[in-house]
Amino acid sequence: MRKLLRQGIVLFSAVCLLASCAKEYSLETGSGGTPATGALVKDENGNCSGITIHGTYDAGVVMNDSNYAEVSLTINKPGSYYISTDTLNGISFVDSGYFSVVGSYKVKLGATGTPILPITSDFTVSFDTTTCGFSVTATDGGGAGDPNQSATAWQFSDPAKSYNGTIDTAYFSTETGGVNAFTIVGRSAANADTTFRLVMALSTARTLNAGDTYNTQTAADYLFAKASTSTEIYAARPNNAAAGGNVTITITSYDNTTRIAQGTFSGAAVAAAGGTINISGQFRARVSTL
Repeated sequence: MRKLLRQGIVLFSAVCLLASCAKEYSLETGSGGTPATGALVKDENGNCSGITIHGTYDAGVVMNDSNYAEVSLTINKPGSYYISTDTLNGISFVDSGYFSVVGSYKVKLGATGTPILPITSDFTVSFDTTTCGFSVTATDGGGAGDPNQSATAWQFSDPAKSYNGTIDTAYFSTETGGVNAFTIVGRSAANADTTFRLVMALSTARTLNAGDTYNTQTAADYLFAKASTSTEIYAARPNNAAAGGNVTITITSYDNTTRIAQGTFSGAAVAAAGGTINISGQFRARVSTL
């Protein structure tokens, strides 16, 4: 009886020891899930170094394994890590894993998403208490056969989030009262649950020139709304100027042959939740021949 009792105690102790070890040393997260510490590599002047961008970035083309940013780090304490960038122009970079020993590492941050516009975006990457930046330029590579992805798209950011989508239509018109207008209408890329609209009152019918500016307090309209109910999320137009709506739209280029108009917009929009919010974005639209 005593022998069986001793065997039971030994077996129970072994089980507890194994369970304790499993709790203390997770293969996935390291000792107790402790995050690694260290720094992104910088030169003697404090400038970031050791970041290289790989792959081809075409507007409208989904990212694959060839698209990644390689960053250099120095690790002074082993542990788990999760490194990511902000999301800009429809894409972001991310990687996670475990550093088993101290030392120098190169980590591949895989790109996810689809570039919306053929523009240059400045990404921010952080690790521990250090931060670095790098730029990625998306080119107009054909949009994988979808002209609404490569030739026409919009994106903007507020202080907390970025939004992007396709443009359904862009057209010239003459409105009531003889006002000549240029209108852009789009929807969000993720699930089309929001709509996007810009309207500009032109000084000359069907004419866009690089450098032309339109302000929502006098001659333009900016709207971001829920698609199902048309409920405004952000808006700026002459009739809410007193509430702080003040967005400036700038035409940066217009090609009469391809009918591609590009521009930027930024300023304060009136938020449905109250007050105003600063937004900044850009668009690229193929203008209808109608």
